[in-house]
Amino acid sequence: MKTRPFPNVCRPVSLLTLALLVCGGLPAIAMAQDDAPQTVDLRPKFVEGRSVAYEYWTNRQTHVSIAAAGKRKEAGTIIASSGRIKLTIDSVTPDGAATGTLVYEWITINITGPDGTTKKNDSRSSGEIPPLQNLIQSIAGEPITVTFNAEGEATGLSGLDNIESKLENKKAMPQKRDFLETARILMGIPDAPAQASVGTRWSEQFTGSHQMGSMDYDTTWTLDSVGQLGDVPIPVASISGQSRMTLDVDRSKMPANAPPVQVQMTNSENQSQIWFDLQLGEIVGRNNVSTNTVTASMSVGTQTLTQTTTERSTEQFLRVAE
Repeated sequence: MKTRPFPNVCRPVSLLTLALLVCGGLPAIAMAQDDAPQTVDLRPKFVEGRSVAYEYWTNRQTHVSIAAAGKRKEAGTIIASSGRIKLTIDSVTPDGAATGTLVYEWITINITGPDGTTKKNDSRSSGEIPPLQNLIQSIAGEPITVTFNAEGEATGLSGLDNIESKLENKKAMPQKRDFLETARILMGIPDAPAQASVGTRWSEQFTGSHQMGSMDYDTTWTLDSVGQLGDVPIPVASISGQSRMTLDVDRSKMPANAPPVQVQMTNSENQSQIWFDLQLGEIVGRNNVSTNTVTASMSVGTQTLTQTTTERSTEQFLRVAE
C-alpha cells in the first residue's frame, strides 16, 4: 500500500462505548485555496476492491461532582484510546450502494483513575485490566461486514457473533450502534450534496451511544473551502459542523428500587472538522471536539443528592495508507 503524506494533525474516533479519543482542539491546517468558483461532489465514491486504512486517537475526560448534605466529593478519569482500522469495499451495486469489510487491526485503551494511576491495555500484547483486555482482543482482527447506501450511510452489520463468542463476559459486548457509528465516520457524511460550492450548508441527524442511554445529534455542515493541504497535491474540501445535542435517558438501566431521578443536560457543544478527498471520494482526516454537562438529582429522605458529570471528548481519524 502507498502511504500518502498528511500534515501533522492530532486526529478522532468514535469507537465503541469502551472509550473515546485524544489531542485537543480543532487543528489548524494550511489550505491552498482555489479562487475560481467551483462545484464539487461531496458524496462517497465506492470502488470495488479498494482498501484504505485509518488510525485514530481519542481522549475522554470525565469530571464527576457529587453534592449532598452540604458536602461535596469530586473525582476525574481519563480514557485514551488509539487504533488502526482497515476498510475494504467488497462489492458495489448499480445504484451506488456497497458492501465492505471493516477490521480493527489493533486497539489500545489506557485508563487514568482519580488517583492518577494509568492502566494500559493493548490488543497486540497484554493488559492491566483483564476484562477490558479480553474485550479489545476479541474485537481486533475480526472482520465485520458493513453495508452502505449510496449516500455513505452504514445501514447494516454482520459478523459480530464471532466477537461475542470470544467474550468472557457477554454483557461487555458493545452495541451494534457503536460499530455502525465507526463505519459512518470512515465513509463520509450521509446526505452530503452532489453539487456543493463554498458556503453550501446541509443537515444530518444521527443517534450515538451514551452511558445513560443515547445522544441525538442534529448537525449543520458547511463547505468552508476547496483547495489542497499544504504542498500535498490532493484536491480537498474542508467541511465544518456544529451540532445540537439531546440526551435520551434509558431508565431501564437504573435500579428498579431506586428513587426517582431527575436528569438534565445543562450544557452541550459539539464541533467537527472534515477533510474530504475529492478525487477518491473519501475522508482524509476528521476531528471532533465535544463537551457536555449532565446533572442527575434524587431525593433520599430529607436530603437531595446531586451528581454533575462533565465530559470533554476529542476524536481524530487520519488516513494513513491506501
